[in-house]
Amino acid sequence: MNTVNVCNAPLVPMVAVTGCPERSWIKQRLEELRSAGIDQFLLYPRSGCELKYMSEEWLNTCEIFIQEALALDFHALWLYDEFNWPSGQCGGKVQAASPNYALQLMKCTPKENNSLQVEIITDPRYPNLLHPEAMELFISLTHEVYARRFGQYFGNFIKGIFTDEPSPGYGANYAGDPDGVRMIPYYSGIEEEYEKCWEIPFRQDFTHPDFTDRCRQLVGKRFRENYFDRIRQWCDAHDLLLTGHLMEEHIMGNSRNHSATPLAAITGFSMPGCDEIFTRLKTNTFEWLTFATAHYGIRQRGNGGLAELFALGPADMPLSRMSAMINMAALFGIDHYILAVTQLDFRGNVGKYAWFNPYSSDQPWWKHMAYLSQSSQRSAELARRPHAPEIGVRYPRECIEINELLLNLVQNQIPWHIIGTDDPVSAQETEVISVKSGIWTLERASKSFSSQEALINELVEHWLQSITVWENGKLAEDVFIRVFADGSIILQDLTDSAAVRHLTVRRHNKEYGIELQGRGCYELPAWKVRRDRPNRMRVQFDVNGKFDFTLSEPMTLKVAVREYSPVKISLNGTPLTPEEPAAELPPGFEPLYKSITLDLAAGGHTLLLADGKDVYPYLPAVWISGEFALNSSTLSADRQNGEGLENYSGGISQIGTVKIPRNAVGFYLDTDDLPSEVLIDGESIGSCEDAPFFWNIPEKFRGKRLQMEIIRQTSIGPVFGDVLSFDKYPIWSDAYSGQYPVKNFVIEPEFRLL
Repeated sequence: MNTVNVCNAPLVPMVAVTGCPERSWIKQRLEELRSAGIDQFLLYPRSGCELKYMSEEWLNTCEIFIQEALALDFHALWLYDEFNWPSGQCGGKVQAASPNYALQLMKCTPKENNSLQVEIITDPRYPNLLHPEAMELFISLTHEVYARRFGQYFGNFIKGIFTDEPSPGYGANYAGDPDGVRMIPYYSGIEEEYEKCWEIPFRQDFTHPDFTDRCRQLVGKRFRENYFDRIRQWCDAHDLLLTGHLMEEHIMGNSRNHSATPLAAITGFSMPGCDEIFTRLKTNTFEWLTFATAHYGIRQRGNGGLAELFALGPADMPLSRMSAMINMAALFGIDHYILAVTQLDFRGNVGKYAWFNPYSSDQPWWKHMAYLSQSSQRSAELARRPHAPEIGVRYPRECIEINELLLNLVQNQIPWHIIGTDDPVSAQETEVISVKSGIWTLERASKSFSSQEALINELVEHWLQSITVWENGKLAEDVFIRVFADGSIILQDLTDSAAVRHLTVRRHNKEYGIELQGRGCYELPAWKVRRDRPNRMRVQFDVNGKFDFTLSEPMTLKVAVREYSPVKISLNGTPLTPEEPAAELPPGFEPLYKSITLDLAAGGHTLLLADGKDVYPYLPAVWISGEFALNSSTLSADRQNGEGLENYSGGISQIGTVKIPRNAVGFYLDTDDLPSEVLIDGESIGSCEDAPFFWNIPEKFRGKRLQMEIIRQTSIGPVFGDVLSFDKYPIWSDAYSGQYPVKNFVIEPEFRLL
């Protein structure tokens, strides 16, 4: 199967072919797209097209598009598998071929004495996606025709085929109307399959509480196998991606009526997608379930994702709003953005009179379209960045709307993602929320709650957040937070307003102010913290001369033992005889010690001091040195995240990619009063040795994403231990304050703006 070849710009205009366009007009419209930095598009047959769909003249016009696009150095073209929508009918030809190829529903009407009247209703407006022969006909009328004509471009220039709102459930109502009448998608054999699966006849089981779910499972399985698997296998064999989106993703009841089992359906795509044509960019209206469903499919398939955006406009939507919508899509793993609709001309407005938001030179702002191309590239990069572990929200088996829960998690700044009804819990879930019969459960903690409010309160109180954002003294609302595995964080404004917000960020045990542009995002970098020498710790023996420590993984360490006023030690009962120079220690200590290099296994170890005393606060009996981080008495590999370096003495280099605001004249750093130097893009912008720790930003760096390096030099103090020693040796308290010179090994620039 073809894998995604990422183009320069991930914007994909839906180029609606209207009228009977001449080559010169096609070329002119494609030149406009190319001049805006767009290098791929979706060929879209829809209202306003005066070419007979899938006719020779239609195919000839498609060939002109391909030829002109290649000549203009477009990188990709995507095919659309239908005329208008929904997919599966080839412009109505499928259901016209046989009454059985039209959508069929079982109208189930309860009667007296618990009997059930079943009537098969046919709707010729829609295709029967559950009928194998109907779908084979669909493939032969559409996909096979394209393959015969354009197969040479498959897998190289033509990347994939877009399927739009396929559904076996138009008109379906599994749960029933107020009179108990249910409309269930029908296919030949469904009643027999029902009885085989649940050992009771379909018509005798309709009062069972699981009847609705059982019907959905059967229809969902058939939909996945007969439609998605069948078409995706064809696409795989022809080196194409199957992409597109489902119908009615944003409300669970509607989504289940149309797709039966939406998560099974979304994973049927090779490149899952979603539909968000309204551009809902406020927290309480954003389509959380729509994007969560697509994100689930994207994570399962691992091949990127796609979103159809903006079709309902409005036509005066600012570019900042478009950019914000694209960025929100990216935060759910979507790296291709369909711009709906780019019409060759506007005769299609007769048939689709409410859909007008053109992406063409008809927009006076078109010369600025390159801005959206460039910003979308950054969004696509975010989409491919792995997420840190999050709260998992289990897709409920019951038809319980969970949008309110997703909204509450967002407003309480708790990152989450959807997992399947029966999916095992993985390392990507710090906790899992599930709901059944109105009871909300935290699965890892084995705690249940009778209300969603109690569940949220529990999470707010006990779930450790790596970052919180505050506004006017309270947790900021209308901010979506996405934490990535590398430690970087995106804050996306969801006020759908252009106003600047003054926020306070709490991260790494510190607070600092930021300005979040309305509809904009603020990126907190993933800092890498590096040392300029090995980490060292003074071994703090207890009153009996014993020191227990644990290695979380196998590790090579150096143990330096004092020769001046000599001491003797043993490790795990074996005496140590150091003979190496203690070159890892500061020069003033090096001649007073000898070292030994030890390869130690993971697990517990014990050092024992022969005379049981370590009486000199500034001439330790024993040091341990190595590439480790320290948490209490546990040593683990240094992950370069600034954790576990409390005893470190030396140079600290903190490196990350920072977006410097365009109007930033400088920035402050809370350096812990350590002498510090800052480099931007490899160039030093100066050092500071005392307060205020402020750096001016050269104008050439403003408004750019550049590498920033903050270098601080600690004192020698941290290596001598912590205040716990004072309980054992009170005399030391007169000699050492016990305060760490370095409070935080990751600090953030606080920009000063014009």
